[in-house]
Amino acid sequence: MSYALQLLTLAAAAKLLPHHPHPSAIWRWARRGLRARNGSIIRLEHVRLGGKIYTTEAALKAFGKALADADMDAED
Repeated sequence: MSYALQLLTLAAAAKLLPHHPHPSAIWRWARRGLRARNGSIIRLEHVRLGGKIYTTEAALKAFGKALADADMDAED
């Protein structure tokens, strides 16, 4: 499987998610991250190639899981 085939633009990544967040929201998740309920900052894995930022579907899933896990830690 080619690595290039797995890359998604931020706009394409936004279309995969429920409620289709704006691509700028995906950019913020990659650059600044989101603060989880336990206080940790979770960032979306990304790469910058040729002036564009890309992510993968696997990175989106890992980002969501990391947020959920961090939120569960805060409830303990």
